[in-house]
Amino acid sequence: MEFNELAIRDQIQVIQDLNLALPQVDIQTNHYLGGGVYEREVIVPEGTVITGKIHLSEHLAKLVKGTMTIFSENAKGTITGPVTFTSKPGDRRVGLAHDECVFSTFHTVGDETDIEKIEQMLVVDTEEQYRLHQDHREVLS
Repeated sequence: MEFNELAIRDQIQVIQDLNLALPQVDIQTNHYLGGGVYEREVIVPEGTVITGKIHLSEHLAKLVKGTMTIFSENAKGTITGPVTFTSKPGDRRVGLAHDECVFSTFHTVGDETDIEKIEQMLVVDTEEQYRLHQDHREVLS
């Protein structure tokens, strides 16, 4: 099967797999907490391709600075910050930084302050983990 015949989610996985085979770039990540809100900020060097994790809940995302081409199921195109948008559950993105970019996501986390626990609440690494999470939510409903 050709790459362009794959579902977008599968294309993103292929991009991530190829990206992981290349030398890795250090992405500066900053964490901020206040008023029950968590901001995860990444500073992406020019020319870097990044793939995100799979988000479990709706939240705000913002390209604060820079120009980035974003590819996901719900968005495709090149944007220049500042641009704010809503990210839906299941969203996963690939981004190409055309210059140094600052990208943030904002999440409601209540009183939780442990960054590892917050990440476990917000994202998963694989489609299988996402499906299991969704199945578990449906059982609880």
